[in-house]
Amino acid sequence: MSGNRRPRVTLDPADRDRAMALLVREIAATSVAAVARRLGTYGRVTVSMVAAGTYAGRPDAPLARVLEVFDADTVDCPHLGRPLARPDCRTHAGRAMPTGSPAAFRHWEACQSCPHRGDAS
Repeated sequence: MSGNRRPRVTLDPADRDRAMALLVREIAATSVAAVARRLGTYGRVTVSMVAAGTYAGRPDAPLARVLEVFDADTVDCPHLGRPLARPDCRTHAGRAMPTGSPAAFRHWEACQSCPHRGDAS
């Protein structure tokens, strides 16, 4: 497998419908370009085509990313500048102070006063 290939993602129909509803809601609230920026891995054209139902391939991978970013099971991490799954947020916030990595320490330190710290429990 080449370095640029993503593993194949398969969503069940309920998750696909939920992701599509989230995508359409976020586009209506902001814009296609803003949603694409938040998704990070998919461009404006891909986001537009998935939302319109004209995406040439299976939309499961982009829709899985929509769930990662916009589903209620994530928080917007101010330290990382991107959405983070609640379990990962709990792990970062609740672990012992890291001493072997300055980056890990900065992340842990940011978690200690993060407004999402209570949201992640």
